[in-house]
Amino acid sequence: MIWLTIILMTVIIFISRYIFIEPKLPLRLNPGMVKFLSYSAPAVLTAILAPIVFIHDNTLHLNLDNSYLIGAVFAVLLILITRNTLLTAVLSMLLFFLVHYTAEAIVMHVFDMNLIKPFAKVYELNSITKTAELLNVSQPAISGAIKRLETYLGYPLFIRSGRKLSPTPNAQTFYSQVSTVLEIVDNALGNKEHFIVYAPESILLKLSGIHDIQLIESSDSEDDTFNDLRMRKIDLAIDNVTQQDNSFCFELVRKEHLKLVCCKNHPTVADSITMEHYLQLGHVAMKLVRNNMRAVEYFAKTALKARDIRVQVSSPANMMLAVQNSDYIAAIPEGLCHIADSLGLKVIEPPFTMKPIDFHLIYHKRYLKDKGHQQLRETIKNKLINF
Repeated sequence: MIWLTIILMTVIIFISRYIFIEPKLPLRLNPGMVKFLSYSAPAVLTAILAPIVFIHDNTLHLNLDNSYLIGAVFAVLLILITRNTLLTAVLSMLLFFLVHYTAEAIVMHVFDMNLIKPFAKVYELNSITKTAELLNVSQPAISGAIKRLETYLGYPLFIRSGRKLSPTPNAQTFYSQVSTVLEIVDNALGNKEHFIVYAPESILLKLSGIHDIQLIESSDSEDDTFNDLRMRKIDLAIDNVTQQDNSFCFELVRKEHLKLVCCKNHPTVADSITMEHYLQLGHVAMKLVRNNMRAVEYFAKTALKARDIRVQVSSPANMMLAVQNSDYIAAIPEGLCHIADSLGLKVIEPPFTMKPIDFHLIYHKRYLKDKGHQQLRETIKNKLINF
């Protein structure tokens, strides 16, 4: 499409210049317009030449290794000195090819270590856009780095299918070789003053006494959590996960079950509840949905009939507040039952069997042998085990 546009522009300009300037044609213009149109051909040539000379991989390239720029400057100087078009064209082309292929040969023998980090991030994030945001550079710069690395290695690293970017088998092998080196460098330069940890409400309160960490309530989206771990926005996440990713380590640290809560003076609920009664009540539920199911349906071992959802909230704490002065019922992680007691709520067992909530430590494999991160993980494990 770009070449077609250039060709059409060239044809239009040269035809218009011929029509208005050719002496044999009856059309006559004033001298000023004739002089103005005489610049049309140089203007088109400049429009074609400038991107070729100054733009490389969609970025302005004014370095001394730009063979196009060197050839163009040499041609301008030579034509000013010799006034010989043929000699200028031949000599400038020879210089261009000499500089271009000599530089390429040097690049092939001198490896640029700055290409490794963009490759590793694109591999981990499967996205040039996210890599550019993380490294605070432009997307064309990341694309250019990947192309130069592919040129050096002699094989493609990524295959694009629609919007998805997938690593080739060669890229997987290369990443496994360079990732260890990057981890050593990152760990050597790490020395973090504090760690950032995602955790759900029932876990968050148990970790409040740990020094040198910043606790943030878990994201509603597993994908967002994984992306934040990849992009180093956080150092560790504690959550119940429904998907696995080979870039991360998963360590089971705690099991909890869901318990039902309602106000202590509930008019129809005593110390236990039947399934029929449970389904007749109004329910408070969280907006959070995993695998297209709410928490109760997801963790129930048997299929449940549709519940009467009266209130939707964003957290277990809000669920307890919603049932405190109502006849509704809700399901919360047992790690929050002590708070339910302090709020004057009744805690009862659900009338059906439920799977446990498996909370895992989730962290990137780059931190597997990091001493500071290892100490953080051990501290969290001890806290959760002894709570």
